[in-house]
Amino acid sequence: MEIPIRIALTTRFPAPGPAGVSDMAVVVTDPASLGRALQKRRKTLGLRQEDAALQSGISRPTLMAIEAGKETAQIGIVLQVCRDLGLRLVLGAD
Repeated sequence: MEIPIRIALTTRFPAPGPAGVSDMAVVVTDPASLGRALQKRRKTLGLRQEDAALQSGISRPTLMAIEAGKETAQIGIVLQVCRDLGLRLVLGAD
């Protein structure tokens, strides 16, 4: 029996605004939606791909592939990019 898993991508720190509400909470359903969420966060922070890649210790093409939803991206690298963008992954069942 398969149990559906939901992954929520949220900011790690409270954002300025009403009651410190997070500026981003996204349900990730596949690599493409994760990539879009990472790209949105990077742009929100005003980072170029080159800068975000350098911060995470990866190449720009690797970051581009992750943001494009590459299904074979290494989970450790994806988690590092999340941390460096101030994001955390939260798992939950539907």
